[in-house]
Amino acid sequence: MTTQTLPETKRPTTWNIIGYSLGEGAGSLVMNSINGFALLFYTDALGLPAKMAGLALSLAVFWDAITDPAMGYISDNSRSRFGRRHSFMLLGGIAMAVSYYFIWAVPDGFRSSQEHLFWYLVIMNIIMRTAVTVFVVPYVALGFEVCTDYQDRSKLQGIKFTVGMLANFAGPALAWKFFFADVGETKGTSIASNFNDMAVAFTIAVILLILATTWLTRQFAIDSRSFTPPKSHGFGGFFKEVFSILSEKLPAIIFSAVTTYIVGVVLVGSIQMYVYVHFMQLTSDQKVFVHGMGMVSGGIGALVAPAIAKRLDKKATAIVGIGCGILSNILMWLVFITFDLPVDTALSIGSASIPVAVICFVLCQGMFWGGNAILQPITYSMIADVSQIRQHRTGELRDGSYSAMLSLIYKVAIAVGILISGYVISGIGYEAELEQQTSLVVDRLMQALCISGIVFPLIAGLVLVYYPVNKARMEALEVESELKFPNN
Repeated sequence: MTTQTLPETKRPTTWNIIGYSLGEGAGSLVMNSINGFALLFYTDALGLPAKMAGLALSLAVFWDAITDPAMGYISDNSRSRFGRRHSFMLLGGIAMAVSYYFIWAVPDGFRSSQEHLFWYLVIMNIIMRTAVTVFVVPYVALGFEVCTDYQDRSKLQGIKFTVGMLANFAGPALAWKFFFADVGETKGTSIASNFNDMAVAFTIAVILLILATTWLTRQFAIDSRSFTPPKSHGFGGFFKEVFSILSEKLPAIIFSAVTTYIVGVVLVGSIQMYVYVHFMQLTSDQKVFVHGMGMVSGGIGALVAPAIAKRLDKKATAIVGIGCGILSNILMWLVFITFDLPVDTALSIGSASIPVAVICFVLCQGMFWGGNAILQPITYSMIADVSQIRQHRTGELRDGSYSAMLSLIYKVAIAVGILISGYVISGIGYEAELEQQTSLVVDRLMQALCISGIVFPLIAGLVLVYYPVNKARMEALEVESELKFPNN
């Protein structure tokens, strides 16, 4: 059997991992700002109905179903002196940044009708998502190859996710202060030019991060011209690879849990923006504080995830993260719905006024995003383990294909979450043209936020219970592989 293995490389340093993780910062700026602000932009600033905006942002998932697995297959089988990942990362990353800008820079001609605006968003989102695929799939696969050790994988994914959280804080979180400050009675998110200003700043930052991560990981670009392609090459091999991965039990468990969980996360992330504005009635500074603390909690969660995984192993760590998210939303329901704590509740100590309600909201949101940051890096580490199990079994290196399928699963979940968000926001009676929503609609926003953060993570946790891989099993497979493929 022909095997595909990478040459032995030195164990990566923390600085190597940080250099690699800068790419996550680029992806975080793009996807988190889209997930957090796109619905607000197209509904509040441009007047597109929430259902239409949610549908337009989710339709690209059908295109992703083709491009993601195809990109994984192409990357795995590319032959270049620059390796199988870096050329795609550079070209895809630059294209991602440019197309991202045009999501927000809508030409005047497309603003003349809802139909024109809808189709503009559909087409630009497909273009951007294609570029994201070209960058992200090889980028994630490179991470699998940078760290091949069972525990080091958790460390890499934890640092990568932390960098993503830092980018989310420096970008979307601070955007409330620098781009979306309210002007008198006019909400900052209702002014279209504010979103354009954000797009310019983020586009420049994304390009710089793409250039940095490509350069700083160049030592891991292994010349692949001598690699032997698999026997099943071309379209037949592509479809065989996709169905092979989808039919395996281990990735199926991870994919099912991730899909369910991320749908809930996107619902929480989308609805919380409306909760900031309408339920909590936060000032611009408070929005920055609340959103920023969520990102800080996420960074902390990602940093402690490898330590927890080292002690409890990966499945238990993932369930801990899910449990934090569920508990946070139960507490938020109790505080703001069951006990109906007024959002302006404050404690006066001398001349100082402590916003008790805002602090309660911050703590609950922080627990949710901290738990999310524990779970997500671990799922990437898990799928890297599954890819290695496949390599132990067959001798074939398929990191690109596995990373592509995980990328697709995340995109499907995000698209479904955005689609459901549009219907939920519309279904509870939200009307974008109204400056002040009814009290019933405002209460329903908070209820929808809490329910989303409880139900979907709970289902994901129940699925993940059936994941059987642990460190002992991986070590046993290593020994078996050395006997089976002694030349690897």
